[in-house]
Amino acid sequence: MSLSFRQREKKHTLRDNTGIILLILLLAGTLVIKIGLDSRAPEIFVKPSTHTEPRLIDINSADEKELTCLPGIGPVKARRIISYRQTHGPFRSADELENVSGLGPETVRMISRLVRIRP
Repeated sequence: MSLSFRQREKKHTLRDNTGIILLILLLAGTLVIKIGLDSRAPEIFVKPSTHTEPRLIDINSADEKELTCLPGIGPVKARRIISYRQTHGPFRSADELENVSGLGPETVRMISRLVRIRP
């Protein structure tokens, strides 16, 4: 059985739109696809987004493992932060991290939104 021109055109339009919808959902990061073995269009299920706000790291109580979760902070810098904290007492602001050897203004700026200060 052959399809008429209009049927073929409608079928291609549906495929084109399905591709666009799939791309949008894929880029949004919330797409789950179930593709059957037949020639039908895939079934699309949209799951709720699981994005959450990042957990803030308390630099006055964080251990080495927690500190290394911060961008630009590896084990050595994490140990330096802990050592500085033990020597000088709790941090009073994120800017005080610039006093830690190896942490410059750029690193402090990068992590300042990800830390909190509790005395």
